[in-house]
Amino acid sequence: MMKNITMRGIKLLFLISLFSFINGKKLSRNIHLAGLVVDASTLEPVKSANIYSSDMKLLGSTNNDGYYNINLEVNSNGQIEFKLRIEKDKYKMFIDKERWGNLKGYIKFILYLGVSKLNSGVSPFSTFANESIQGGNLSYESVVKGLESIKTKKEFDDQLSELKKGNENSLFKISNHLYIVSNTGWIKIESDKDPISLNNKKVILANQLNSSIKRADIKEMTPVDSKNARFLIYTK
Repeated sequence: MMKNITMRGIKLLFLISLFSFINGKKLSRNIHLAGLVVDASTLEPVKSANIYSSDMKLLGSTNNDGYYNINLEVNSNGQIEFKLRIEKDKYKMFIDKERWGNLKGYIKFILYLGVSKLNSGVSPFSTFANESIQGGNLSYESVVKGLESIKTKKEFDDQLSELKKGNENSLFKISNHLYIVSNTGWIKIESDKDPISLNNKKVILANQLNSSIKRADIKEMTPVDSKNARFLIYTK
């Protein structure tokens, strides 16, 4: 009887140890990235830019078209976190910090990296390709195709930045489209007659926004499915 109890105890300890080993073992995941390193101001390709891992291992360099294609390994459980360090003469060193979900299997993405020239006031950036080409092949042709959406977004951001200078307006018109704008984002609307609820207390028309509230006062804004309003803005 004592022998059976001892054997059961040994088996139990073995299973507990095995589970702890498996549970504590870090998952190794390979990430395949391709994209372009571009000038953050002009979006022109930056050749011969070096891309390093957080431990300063050289992962790859861009070719004459600014294209890169690299692999890195992440040894961790749960969400994926890693850093890319981009260096290029006459440009500021840029550290891109990535934090993704708990992805598994073959992981591949197209990632665009914008670097800023020394003494430039333009901020560096990193952004993914749009979903329509994400998950496909990582060829140069696919990467270039996705750059068009980045250029379109930059043109919009540049126009909006110019319009925001020297005022606290919250309604702007860009390329015949209307946008409600806060200091942290924007919402596209259909018409300057769209009803807007302010703090769930007062409803005004969109064309009254600039005379009613300051852009800096907007805390939150969202579309709503309401009888009296199409959008809701909180300033408190």
